[in-house]
Amino acid sequence: YLGQRDFAASERELRAVLEDDPDDVLALNNLGYHLADEGRELAEAERLVRRAVELDRADRLKRGDPEAESGTYLDSLAWVLFKRGDLQGAKALFERAVALPDAAADPTVWDHLGDVRFRLGDAAGARAAWRAADERYTDTHVGRQFGRQAEVRRKLRRVP
Repeated sequence: YLGQRDFAASERELRAVLEDDPDDVLALNNLGYHLADEGRELAEAERLVRRAVELDRADRLKRGDPEAESGTYLDSLAWVLFKRGDLQGAKALFERAVALPDAAADPTVWDHLGDVRFRLGDAAGARAAWRAADERYTDTHVGRQFGRQAEVRRKLRRVP
């Protein structure tokens, strides 16, 4: 449903998953991220994603994973904070996220980092992050999907 951009159906399914298993990390993260992406229920979105980060971290530590955090989940939490107006908190989390292997290659995380840097008045930092996103979007379905690469390129043209 998310790929089809049917957010209402996606939300229903994710909430049903969480009714069955309130600790489903992926469902917690995805529901929280998409609520934030739509600018809805931001307090709930933050609670959901923080729970996903907490459960994922505990699981990684128990498994002895060399990375105690998921950059993808940190990106989701940072996106919620960004949407809630906590730009400094979001920036710190986005920067932690891009330092982790799973998020370093993810163009969306770099795009988000560019957005928060831009909003904080750091044009050079925004440009660098958006360039990193543009490079990672090149020759991928993610870049073509929903015009994401074109959007990043529009942002780059607006920044001196």
